[in-house]
Amino acid sequence: DVPRITVLLNEYLDRYLMHPVFSEEEVAHYFLPKTDIVNSYVIDPQIASAAGSGEPPASSEIKDFASFYTLNSTIIRHPKHNILRAAYAYYNVANTVSFHDLMYNNLIAAYNLQYDVFNCLELMENGGVVKDLKFGMGDGFLRYYMFNWRFAEKAGHIRGDQLGLVLM
Repeated sequence: DVPRITVLLNEYLDRYLMHPVFSEEEVAHYFLPKTDIVNSYVIDPQIASAAGSGEPPASSEIKDFASFYTLNSTIIRHPKHNILRAAYAYYNVANTVSFHDLMYNNLIAAYNLQYDVFNCLELMENGGVVKDLKFGMGDGFLRYYMFNWRFAEKAGHIRGDQLGLVLM
């Protein structure tokens, strides 16, 4: 599925003012599931079709992709817990399902893997679902400072919904 995910992800990211272009090797490295590092899944068109109308899909092309990465924190001086398992929304592409449903399924996947918290930056389409999915507001702001970058359309501030870049 790596070649198909590479095409899907790069086509999706093309809509953003600033975004990476992933090679197949990078997709394999950054997105193939690794325990306690990264989790990803696709919605298989054949399974989705079987759950829906029963008609076979028009193609086996992957149209939906979801991922999150792990960044655990140490809990100091707690009698019972010493690690906070934190999942962070990574790159997510929704075409045949709503972005809301894709992210909701991300939350369920993280819960099932026993994460304690799921974080989501207001980048790409994320900002449109954080309120409805009941994400709490964080206590800080993430700012990117890019050196040696030029943007013809915007010579300065880029909103989160224009940014297709997740730094980890």
